[in-house]
Amino acid sequence: MERFNPLRAQLEAHENTLGELRVTQAALAADMAWYDECDPAKLTAQLAAEQESVAAYDVQLEEIKTTLRDVGRRAKELMPATRMGWNPAYWMSRERSAAKSGLAKRVAEIRRLQAERDRVSGEREIAAQRLSDVEAAVARYAGFNRPSAVGALSRAEAEVLSHSASCEDLRMRADALDEELDAPRTQFVAIGEEVEELTRDLGRAERLLRELKHADNSYERAMVHQECERRFGTGSPAAAIGRLQKELAAKERTSEKLERRLHDIARRGSREIRSLVIDGSNLCYEGDKLVGLFALRELCARLQDEYELTVIFDASIRARLGLPSDDRLREQLSGVTVHVTAPGTSADETILDLADDPMTFVVSNDRFVDFPEKGAVRDRRVIRHEIVGGRVLVRDLKVDVEFSNRTS
Repeated sequence: MERFNPLRAQLEAHENTLGELRVTQAALAADMAWYDECDPAKLTAQLAAEQESVAAYDVQLEEIKTTLRDVGRRAKELMPATRMGWNPAYWMSRERSAAKSGLAKRVAEIRRLQAERDRVSGEREIAAQRLSDVEAAVARYAGFNRPSAVGALSRAEAEVLSHSASCEDLRMRADALDEELDAPRTQFVAIGEEVEELTRDLGRAERLLRELKHADNSYERAMVHQECERRFGTGSPAAAIGRLQKELAAKERTSEKLERRLHDIARRGSREIRSLVIDGSNLCYEGDKLVGLFALRELCARLQDEYELTVIFDASIRARLGLPSDDRLREQLSGVTVHVTAPGTSADETILDLADDPMTFVVSNDRFVDFPEKGAVRDRRVIRHEIVGGRVLVRDLKVDVEFSNRTS
């Protein structure tokens, strides 16, 4: 079931694109193979042969047309002699009989020549198509830029490899999200079926209440009470309606909560995060209690293999942590980019400016209400964390790490 998993639609689109890229790659490879296997000398010889063939057919056709004109002229000359005329003696004469016989021979010859002309024309059309194909191949070979084709094929192969890796990564993420969605989604579907059944039952109870109000006698009322008792365990349709409405409202609330949870899981699971900008000062506190860099250090150690990390501190942090310089602060967070804002400047704005890329998220409990126009705020790319009982929890990143504030 793909509902609630937006990665499935993305995967389908990626796979369609990959299919198109593979078609392009195959076409480029086929062009390259054709060029490498092509013999230009053979092509030139084939071109000459086809040109000669078409020219020979043209000569043959011209001869047939000339003969047709000559035979047609002679047939036309014989036609007057074949007519009966006004003299009865001529009707059965040898002269008319010979003219008729000669005309019949000419007509037969004309038909034979026409058939021969049609046959040769057909063969010439086939030869002309072969010539056109060879001419196209010669032009294709002459215009083929092999270095350019090699570059295009290399780029296509790289695109296919890159897109294949993206598809595989997306497929794994989609499968993982489906696994996370499975239990609440199954429960959501089951609750939906219960809501539908309760809705149907409520309709039945309301029908029984209408029948009770319109009953003409005690017998009809008793029948309604009896059916209500059988269906709902109470003879009162009004009581059944009240109970069903309460049950339906409770189920609908549960369904709404599950739907919100599913959307939240889908939102978290479908995000693509490449880098994180961490509000370092924010993570130095558990509530109002300063816990130093212990929690932040463990969190960075957990995240730095998966994401590019940048930690931002405001200038006052040095005094609060008792550190003499920014370099000493950076030493505490090795392998992570650390920046301390200048005195009097806003660390919040620096954090948000560094998270302008759509794949960069902010880790902070600050709501940044003064910066609604910033991309990370506008696009809801701010991830909250919790520090409690010696643990750092960042649920959106599936992080739960322990830390100790004791130095050893």
